[in-house]
Amino acid sequence: MRCGYFPDQQEWTAIPDAENPQYFIGIDPQRPPKPEDMARPTLHDGYLLPLKGQQWQIPVIRRPDGTTSLPRDMKLDFANPKQATETIAAEYEEIWADTAEAIDWLEGFNHDPPTVPPMGPAIHLCVRALGLNYRYGIAEQNLLSLANSQTYPAILSALADFPKFAADAQKKARTMARPTNP
Repeated sequence: MRCGYFPDQQEWTAIPDAENPQYFIGIDPQRPPKPEDMARPTLHDGYLLPLKGQQWQIPVIRRPDGTTSLPRDMKLDFANPKQATETIAAEYEEIWADTAEAIDWLEGFNHDPPTVPPMGPAIHLCVRALGLNYRYGIAEQNLLSLANSQTYPAILSALADFPKFAADAQKKARTMARPTNP
């Protein structure tokens, strides 16, 4: 990665900002930023997905059973201090709530005919999920397009832990299908 203004070799996009309307971000399309260039200090657990030739870690935000690996606050009951209550940490509440709809979207892919989620909200959720592990937002999406028509189903599946859920369901089905010996 190199820093500087090389207009003939870079793609640029304006960042809407009322205070500074001349704020731009650019990339060299021949040498786009790599995941390690954009990674946050701590990555949330998740799935590595190939996006634009690089492995990007998509965090598991909400599993189909309602659990999460996102940070949670723990509160103790004064009357029974051995009783703890978990709540999603405040900075993750909005994306946690929004991923409930993603579970419905993923289940819709299995309908006959399949139902397709609304593209704008689906891509936006993918961008926000990437933003948990990387310095990635709308401007970066507009330049790199990591979430696109080919990748968004896999990103949604990863953030909802559907690969593990599907594998567990298949394992359970195989176990249930085994004949028992008398």
